[in-house]
Order: sequence, then C-alpha cells, then structure tokens
Amino acid sequence: MKEIIIFLIIFLITFSFAQNIPVIENRSKVIAKVRGVILRDFPNGELILEILESVNIEGYKNFAKKGDVIIANFIPREPSLYLCYFLKPKDEILAILEFVGDERKRMWMIRDVEKREKIEEKDIEEILRYYLFTKGLIDKDGRFYYKIIENKEVYKIEIKIDDRIINIYMDYLGRIKE
Repeated sequence: MKEIIIFLIIFLITFSFAQNIPVIENRSKVIAKVRGVILRDFPNGELILEILESVNIEGYKNFAKKGDVIIANFIPREPSLYLCYFLKPKDEILAILEFVGDERKRMWMIRDVEKREKIEEKDIEEILRYYLFTKGLIDKDGRFYYKIIENKEVYKIEIKIDDRIINIYMDYLGRIKE
C-alpha cells in the first residue's frame, strides 16, 4: 500500500511539472475523402477525412498515413479554408495537414484546401468543343475528332480539325494546358 501511495505521489508531481512539449514540426500534402463536416461556432469547424494519399513535404515529418480516418480542425484564416463550409461527404480534397499540440492536447489542423473534381473521359469532348469554339477554331456545331494519346498524370490529347492537328494537355480537373 505504501508503494502505491509513493508511486501516485511521484506520478502526480511528475505530471504536474511536465513540460508541454510540442509535437515535432510536421506537414503532409494529402488527397482525402470527406466523410463528414462538423460546423462549430463560426468560424470554427472540423472535417472527418479519410486519407487516400499522403506525400512528404521537404523539411517536415509526415504523420498522415494512407487509410487513416482523422478529424481535422479548420479556422478560416486564409481564403481557401472557407471552402470547408461548402464541402459535403464524398468530396475529394487536396490539402496540407499538420498535427499540432503537446502531450496533453493534440489535433490535426488543415491548411490550403482545394476541392478535387475529377473529370471523366465522357466529359472531355464537351470541354474540347467549348475550347475550340472560344478559340475560333470551329463553329458552334463544328466537327472535330480527338484521340487520347496518354492518360498518366494528365490527358495528352490529339485533336484533328479538317487537315489540322493540335496537341493539348488536360489535367484531371479539366484544365487545358496549351
């Protein structure tokens, strides 16, 4: 019994004088699926995220792991974080995550949020039609043919208009890179 009391006293003294040692500097660039949005008193909120991919950021530790389900806090101090209010379950985002706190209180903070809206190959023709029309390369109902040459990090597309061939690149968000 004496040993238990001495142990408890030592534990309480150690705990009360414990330094609030912060978590080591860390940041992760992640692609995550939103599983839930929790709105708190404005402007605070939380996102329940499933990490789909996690990439190291040079100079920082990476604590986010593929497959983890976490709660990430957001306080819109930068414009991109206001997007968090408009996210819904099943949305995919690209963001920077940071694990902050000390041994008593720790949490994930989210920064630099961008919604990922992948286009599908069936949408490419419509995007190309508007692109070619606004560039003045075809009429509103003009004909063109296209072929996806490569589908790795971006779509590499070859477009044929009459006898003319144009090569363009399109990312998975539908943005064209000339």
